[in-house]
Amino acid sequence: MKIGYACIPIGIPEKTTRSFILKNFSKEKLIESLSLNLKDLKSIFEYNLKNNIYMFRISSGIVPFGSHEVNNIHWWSIFKDELQNIGNFIKNNNIRVSMHPGQYTVLNSPSEDIVAKALKDLEYHCAFLDSLGVDYKNKIVLHVGGVYGDKVSAIARFKMNFKRLSSSAKKRLILENDEKSFTIEDVLNICNSIDIPAVFDNLHHRYNPSLEKELYKPVKKDNLLKTNYDDSKKHFFESDTISPYSILIKEDLEFILKEVRKTWKTEDGNIKLHYSDNDTNKNIGAHSKFIVTENFLDYYSVVKAFNADVMLEVKDKNLSAIKCVHCLDSIESMYINNNEENNSINHSNNIQIEKASIKPLKKSAIYNQWAKYKYSVMEKNYSYYKECSKIVNSDNNIVTFYKYLDFALLSPFSPKNFKNTIHHTWGYFKDIANQKEKTDFESLLKDIEDINSIENLHYANFEKAKKFIEKLSKKYKCEYLLSSYYFIY
Repeated sequence: MKIGYACIPIGIPEKTTRSFILKNFSKEKLIESLSLNLKDLKSIFEYNLKNNIYMFRISSGIVPFGSHEVNNIHWWSIFKDELQNIGNFIKNNNIRVSMHPGQYTVLNSPSEDIVAKALKDLEYHCAFLDSLGVDYKNKIVLHVGGVYGDKVSAIARFKMNFKRLSSSAKKRLILENDEKSFTIEDVLNICNSIDIPAVFDNLHHRYNPSLEKELYKPVKKDNLLKTNYDDSKKHFFESDTISPYSILIKEDLEFILKEVRKTWKTEDGNIKLHYSDNDTNKNIGAHSKFIVTENFLDYYSVVKAFNADVMLEVKDKNLSAIKCVHCLDSIESMYINNNEENNSINHSNNIQIEKASIKPLKKSAIYNQWAKYKYSVMEKNYSYYKECSKIVNSDNNIVTFYKYLDFALLSPFSPKNFKNTIHHTWGYFKDIANQKEKTDFESLLKDIEDINSIENLHYANFEKAKKFIEKLSKKYKCEYLLSSYYFIY
C-alpha cells in the first residue's frame, strides 16, 4: 500500500505553484516560474522518498496558465530533459503520481464554452503526465460535475463529452464521488459504462451516501472533542465516541470496495482511494487538520485486503502521511516479528515477500517525531507533554505515541499552557536577543499575561507572540524549533 498527499508539503520550503498575473504573461516569465517549479518538484520527490512516501498529487498549477488560451508555449519541449529526469526518478523509485483538476473543470456542463475549456484543461493535465513518461497507472482525478436539475441528462452529457478526449486522456481519467451531487453508485454506473476506474472518497460518501445497503449506525459524540473534531474514535477517552472511519461500517466499506475494484484493470494499477476525516468546525466536507490515527487504522484494517493505494486529503499533508506510513510500517513489522516467534520452521514465501518489502521502523523514528511535536503538545497541556514523553521513553511504540498525540492535539486551547510554552521557547533566545527584542517580548507577554479564561481570549495576541518566536528562530537560525511542528499546529 502506498500512502500519498496532495500538492504542497508542509514544513519544507519547496513549492510547485509559482505563477504571475495574467496580464504579465510572457515566455520569459513562464520559463522562470516553471523552471523553479520543476526543480522543487524533484526535491519534493526526494523528500518523500526519504520518508517512505511513494504517492504524490502534482499541483495543477505547476505550469502557469497551463490550459489558458494565452499559453501557446511548447513547455514540454523546452523542459524535455528536466521532465524526463523527473519521470525517470518516479519510475526508478516506484512512485505513483496523479493530478486533480479544480472545480471549474466541468465536463458535463450545458455550456459548450465551459466544456471546451474543461477538455483543454484535461488535455493539459494529460500532457504533463505524458511528458514525464509515466505509464497509465498515474491518473487524472475528476468529479462528474453538476446535476443542473436533471441528473440523467447530466450523466449523458458527461459520457458524450468523454468521447471527445484524446486516447491518452481517456486512459488516465478516473472518476471520484462527491459530497453533493454524484454518489459512489452514480460514479460506478458511469465508470462501468465508459470503462474507466472509480476512486472512492470516504468523506464525500459520508455526506452523499448511496447503494441500498444500510451505511450508517447511531453516533455517540465525545464532548471533549466536540469543539475541535467530533468525528474521532479515541482509545484514551472513557466516554463512548464516534464509530470508525467516518461512520462507514466495515461490511459496507468492503461491499463498496469490491464494486470499485471491478472497475480497475491491470494496466490501471492498484485501486486508488481518497481518505480524510472531517473538520466539523468548517463546512460540510472540510478536511481535518490531521489524520486521526485510530480512525485511519480502523479503515486500513478493511482496505488492506484490496491492495489499495491511499491518498490522504488533510490540511497537514505530508505530516499526516509520515504518521500513517510510520504506523503501517510498525504494524507490518510487528506482524512479521510475531510470525517469526511463532514459527520454528521455515517461513512461507508470503511472509518472506512481505518482510522484504518493508523497511523496519528504526527506534530513532519515534524520538525524531517527538522532537517535532513536543512543543505543540506542551502548548496544549503540560501533563500531556509528560505522558507523551513517558510513552516515547518506555514503550517505544509509535502507534501508541501517535494515538496519544492525537488526543493531546485535539484538546482545547489553554492560555496557561500556551504562556508556559512561550516562556520555554524564549529560553533559546534570552541570552542572544538584543535589547529591543527583549523589550518587544516583554510587551507581548504583557498582552497575554492577564488572560486566563476562554471568556476574555484575544487569539490575535497569542498568535503575535508565537509569530515573534518564529521570527527569532529564523533570525538566529534555531534549527531545532524551525524543524519542529510548533509553528504549524
